[in-house]
Amino acid sequence: MSTPQTTSAAVTTQKAGLTPQGFLPKAIGQQAGWDCSGSVIDSCGVRFQVTAVETSPQCHQYGRAPAAGRKILLLRVSMTTGTLSRDGAAVAPELFAPFSLKGISADGFVHDAEPGSCADLDGRLSGTILPNAKYEGAVEIEVPESVTSVASAHQPAQDGNRGWVWPVG
Repeated sequence: MSTPQTTSAAVTTQKAGLTPQGFLPKAIGQQAGWDCSGSVIDSCGVRFQVTAVETSPQCHQYGRAPAAGRKILLLRVSMTTGTLSRDGAAVAPELFAPFSLKGISADGFVHDAEPGSCADLDGRLSGTILPNAKYEGAVEIEVPESVTSVASAHQPAQDGNRGWVWPVG
């Protein structure tokens, strides 16, 4: 007598508006928010936008070019904070930290970004994000040449959203 074999398969459903990986697509220059008390962007304690993504910029005099098969992405970021909750204050500095960024290839493969060392250190986005402040700066990462978009990743929210994604030009 044979024992019935059971197989459980995880059913994956894509939430409306999210990529298959769970990121909310944003256009360059489109505002996003975190630590929101309502459904409008003005209710967010952290409002930000990626204003440009430069691909393989000219390295600074003492900078290091990316390894073969890789490229540098320089994200230009603008961020405004208001009153921050405890969670908002903890997450805000991590939104654009290189270890929170992911490169995504056209085939859906997700790559961990690595901090780049090509561009000049002047003009980098501050790693300290305070309440009621404004910031502008660059974030440099190194990713595989195949990357077509870059995402800021966080733990999944109840609606499945795990961050935002921007196209790489």
